[in-house]
Amino acid sequence: MINKVFIMARTTREPIVRYTPNGTAIADLSVAYNRNFKDKDGNWQEEPSFFEVNCFGELAERVVSKINKGDLILIEGRLQQESWETKENEKRYKVKIIAEKIKLIAKPKQTQEEQPKENEEIIPPEEDDDIVF
Repeated sequence: MINKVFIMARTTREPIVRYTPNGTAIADLSVAYNRNFKDKDGNWQEEPSFFEVNCFGELAERVVSKINKGDLILIEGRLQQESWETKENEKRYKVKIIAEKIKLIAKPKQTQEEQPKENEEIIPPEEDDDIVF
């Protein structure tokens, strides 16, 4: 079975880092993707989708130091479903993206000279290979 996801989206807030008791960094961020399509009458519509993203370890620390609200990023990762019960004993589910690699594509409202060079990779150095589509 394959569980692989690629998404290019804008961050909707500043990334937040927290640490496990053993010191592992976990970064939480949120991204938005807009799907543009024509409706049955031929009018262009926009459908936004929001996703929560987690990353761990060195990747988490690098994301928090380099990614800001509004940045356009490319995420390679996997989907993970979480479940819990409410106080009313109702089962709830949420699907998150667990990031394995993140590439900074563009900062909002910057000139061409200020854009990241060569689509700056925000991945741990030991995994520094190109993303192939």
